[in-house]
Amino acid sequence: MAPSVTTLGSSTTTMAPIETTMAPTTVATVATATEGESAPSPTDPVLEEGLRNDIRILLISMGIALVLVIFAFVCSIILFKRKDKTKRKSQSKYQKSSSKRLERLERHELRERGSRDDDDSDYTWPLFTDEIPVRSDIPVSEFPDYVIDMTAENQHDTSKLAIEYQQLSSVPTLSYEVACLPQNINLNRFRNIYPYDDSRVPLKEIPGELGSDYINASFVSGYCGNRYIAAQAPLNETIDHFWRMVWEYEIEAIVMLTKCVEMTREKSAQYWPESLSETITPGDRLSVTLSSSTPYAEYHIRKLLVKHVCDGFCACCIFCALTFP
Repeated sequence: MAPSVTTLGSSTTTMAPIETTMAPTTVATVATATEGESAPSPTDPVLEEGLRNDIRILLISMGIALVLVIFAFVCSIILFKRKDKTKRKSQSKYQKSSSKRLERLERHELRERGSRDDDDSDYTWPLFTDEIPVRSDIPVSEFPDYVIDMTAENQHDTSKLAIEYQQLSSVPTLSYEVACLPQNINLNRFRNIYPYDDSRVPLKEIPGELGSDYINASFVSGYCGNRYIAAQAPLNETIDHFWRMVWEYEIEAIVMLTKCVEMTREKSAQYWPESLSETITPGDRLSVTLSSSTPYAEYHIRKLLVKHVCDGFCACCIFCALTFP
């Protein structure tokens, strides 16, 4: 470039030439995607690892669920088999019990059992290894101590008495054909407790009435012959028979060893009047009137006036009855 000179008056300024040099420009080449092509996306290792963990957790959960389903299925099968086995065992036990009962009752045909099927004799006494001799000659003076000794271990565990009762099973079974007659079978409360023909209490037969001479009761020997009578608790249809027995055998005292209802099960029909001066007429041959009633903590004493009326003739007697509330 040529030097430039400027003259102003007497001064002269000389400017040195300025040389300007332009550096070359460097252009970076950027790759651009042409139309129709997708740009490659960079891979994130963290995202990829999280996805793998999610899949792993899902597979583990599905495996656990499958194991639980299989376990529940196996348990249900086991429970079903146990229940079925218990049911079959119960049926087998019932069939054995029924067969034994049928053997005992082979003398007559079993009828359909109703409310009186509260047979307490199905109770099985436990087996005992210690033999206790049964004493049949206990003096009266020693009897209270004997009872205390038999029940001394535990009031709820009468094992010694149970052994004695068990040993009674060796007594041979005698004939009880009268109790199994068709007109008498329904007069028994239980289907396997009958009075023997030799010791049963016969009643005076009423002409034209089948079964009028039968009651489920047996004589019990005392010091002077037949001093006591053991009878079943009356049924509704045997209240007349019960009071005729009391009248005919001049029974002075009645001791009832059960309640009318125990554990919601009927054990005895109420054969006495409910309130004072009330009168019942069992069989239309006797009248029973409650003359007095005295309750105690554990028992109840009632005095009953019994009258027999026949063709205008009237006879009466007073009986004392001890019952449990």
